[in-house]
Formats: sequence, C-alpha cells, structure tokens
Amino acid sequence: MDESDAALAVLGLPSNATDQQIRAAYRKKVKAVHPDMGGDPEAFQQVNEAYSTVSDDTT
Repeated sequence: MDESDAALAVLGLPSNATDQQIRAAYRKKVKAVHPDMGGDPEAFQQVNEAYSTVSDDTT
C-alpha cells in the first residue's frame, strides 16, 4: 500500500476515488473529528494530512 492508498483509506475511500468523492469524504470526516465539535485532535490532524496527500496527487 503506497502513501496515497493509505491516505484514501483514512478517508474511507477506494484507490479509484474521484476528486469529488475525495472532497466529499474529507468534509464529512473532518466535521466528525473536528476538535471544536468534541472530536479528537489527533484524528483531525490525520484526516487533514490524508487529504493533503491525495489532493497533492490530484492537482
């Protein structure tokens, strides 16, 4: 599993996810783990890092 696949797994997506699916999954996941909403700061950071990894690949 490469870095992109691992990042997509954090977002709960398959390796063939579209840009639109990636953005939607990121928004849903980040809202669920946001520290201001009672979420886990470490999980929030992990989701942000995962999105950064896959968004770099798609641009």
